[in-house]
Amino acid sequence: MAAMGSGDEVSGLRTLFLNPEHSNAWVIKIIAFVIVSAICIPPLVTGYKAIGNKRKVLVFISFLIVPLVLDTVVILILLNGILEKGTLNQVWIMGTPLLITVWFAVCAVVVSLNFKCLRYFAC
Repeated sequence: MAAMGSGDEVSGLRTLFLNPEHSNAWVIKIIAFVIVSAICIPPLVTGYKAIGNKRKVLVFISFLIVPLVLDTVVILILLNGILEKGTLNQVWIMGTPLLITVWFAVCAVVVSLNFKCLRYFAC
């Protein structure tokens, strides 16, 4: 998201450092991208080295792209669309809509049901 000039990092830096005339907006985008890259590149290199598959490059690129696509489709389009229609948008725990709490519960159940597989994959 920082590479596209959006996301929490860019928003935070804009809040802190954006000039009233917005003349430094592009600098803020670049700084956010550099910060995020500096944080993300070492684990990405380690992850790439850890892949023992013949199709190492394909696996690595898939793990970079597929989550971004799923995040965009499921969260930004599907869940936000449901919230905009008013379904389960009642404020519930700490100001969070009920839909988000239900989504978190579903994700927690899926992870717990697949915990053995995740442990095997991580080892």
